[in-house]
Amino acid sequence: MKKKILLPIIIAFIAVALIAIVTITIYTGKYGKNAPILEVKEEVTVMEYSTVHIDEFIVHTENVSSVRIVDMKVMQNVSTGASGISEDGQSVWIGDWSEAYIVTIEATGNSGWKVRGNVKLYSYQEPPVYASEESSDEVLEDEINTEAVSEEAVSEDEASETETNADDTSEEVGNSEDESEEAQNLEGLSEEERFLAELEKIEGDYTYEEADELSWDELIYVDKCYGTGEHLYFKDAESFLTAYGFDVDEPFYEVYADGKLQLTLYYDEETQLGCCVRGGYGACFLGVTEAEWNGYLWGDYMDPVIVYDGHRPEDYMGDYHYDEIKEYDNAGRLVEYRVTNIEDLMEEKVSGAKDFYPMWNDALKVTYEYQPNGELAYRYYIHNSYMFGTNTSSLETWFDEQGRPVYERAYITHGSLEWFYIYEDEDEIPEFILSTDFGWNPAEFTKYE
Repeated sequence: MKKKILLPIIIAFIAVALIAIVTITIYTGKYGKNAPILEVKEEVTVMEYSTVHIDEFIVHTENVSSVRIVDMKVMQNVSTGASGISEDGQSVWIGDWSEAYIVTIEATGNSGWKVRGNVKLYSYQEPPVYASEESSDEVLEDEINTEAVSEEAVSEDEASETETNADDTSEEVGNSEDESEEAQNLEGLSEEERFLAELEKIEGDYTYEEADELSWDELIYVDKCYGTGEHLYFKDAESFLTAYGFDVDEPFYEVYADGKLQLTLYYDEETQLGCCVRGGYGACFLGVTEAEWNGYLWGDYMDPVIVYDGHRPEDYMGDYHYDEIKEYDNAGRLVEYRVTNIEDLMEEKVSGAKDFYPMWNDALKVTYEYQPNGELAYRYYIHNSYMFGTNTSSLETWFDEQGRPVYERAYITHGSLEWFYIYEDEDEIPEFILSTDFGWNPAEFTKYE
């Protein structure tokens, strides 16, 4: 009888002991002294076209058997440069500048538990030095010379003080002579030439050297596209627009896409002077090109051709194997088109460079998103940059409620090409298209008939 009573007690005791052991193991493995510890940096900044190893993100690990990069999400992407994670999860690459990502690191503990950490990854480009901008060496030399002159000037201050009033009078005379000479220079110029001469007088709030000491969110970087190709630096959009005679509260047009304001345009139809603001960038243009409407820049958006030159994948694949895949949603609408399984071609052409081509296995991929009313909302196009080149290797298009394209952004090696569509009311054809290459080439404003 005693044996019958003791047996359940023993079994219960063993069960409780096992549960306790498992609980302690789990606790110590996940939270206790054996728990995996992963400390990562808050942010990392690298030069454009960089490959960043996982070690660059990690500060400290403990009780960890392995670490890998598991995700890389766009936080900010001005240039749409190619980027991605290596196959082994030990590095990421960035193809261009003006990009910001959240990189997720995952550490697997010795106990099997996993922990994650997020790092902000930024890329930058050395700013270009223009002919009118002094190099740092020249600036340093000027500073040394200025200091030497200043030391000599200290000893002469008292002697020159008595001459100040006379100098001030001479300066006033000199200023009036300069103004007279300037007025003479404007004589004989056309109205358009006079207007351009006035624009050339506009100066920014900061010199190049001063702007170089500031972060991108502390200034507006403006393309002075109507003139010499130089750039101006203003403290904010209002300061920039006021300098060019525009009221910041009275835009000509605003372009919204992806649920937010993408660009604000200011335009004077009489002088044909225009200024636009996009984030920390600005641009000016003078003049408008008139053209006949021949259809959208990329043709039929539902036809997934190669943007680069209009050819289709089969024109390039030859005898190499590839598969063409189309996926549809429940409403029968195309949601993805892909030309894939091209390893044979890539292995033969660029063997060993797999990590540098995110589209290694694909020649082309196009995805579509739709609005509740059935119209296109977003189209994303990307092609294999080895096969078809890097120029416009990716193209994003956002559409309005009518299914009209309103904003497009394409990759180019130095940044992004962007197009902003301006419509009058419900017209199907845009009245204007503004094309920009912020920081590099002049903005172009085209009016369509």
